[in-house]
Amino acid sequence: MKRSVASLAVVVALVAGPAVRPAGAGSKTTVLEQRYEAPAVGVMVGTIQYVNLAHDCEDRIGCVTFDLGGRYRWAQVEIEDDSGLTARAEVPTVRYGEVCGKTSYPLKVEGLQEVSFIMMPGVCADEETPSTPTSGTVEVTLARSLAALGVSK
Repeated sequence: MKRSVASLAVVVALVAGPAVRPAGAGSKTTVLEQRYEAPAVGVMVGTIQYVNLAHDCEDRIGCVTFDLGGRYRWAQVEIEDDSGLTARAEVPTVRYGEVCGKTSYPLKVEGLQEVSFIMMPGVCADEETPSTPTSGTVEVTLARSLAALGVSK
């Protein structure tokens, strides 16, 4: 009986295996995720100022970089700060590049080899939402078309 159950399990795995795909496989999107650490804090003229020491993101202090390889046209971004509050990131390689919490419309990344997110304190572009990033995760969903992201023009 044990052998027949084991044989049945092997047959089911062989038959069902190719049809069962990991999440995202065969999809028209690619999801990448990286952790960021809190930006460095320094003191300047008696006030607390954030100082980004990661100009190229190599030391990952308050900054993450994703390798795109020029393969994608659009990116949806969501930043989840460990504090549970909204976190703002500058995106220097993208025109009008700022993400506050998550993108309301995908960022155009066509032709870019990489895209970086530099975590920044302050106030978001809406001039209402404060941002004090601690540590957290940046998730980027990449696609070649807006339709793949479920967005219409």
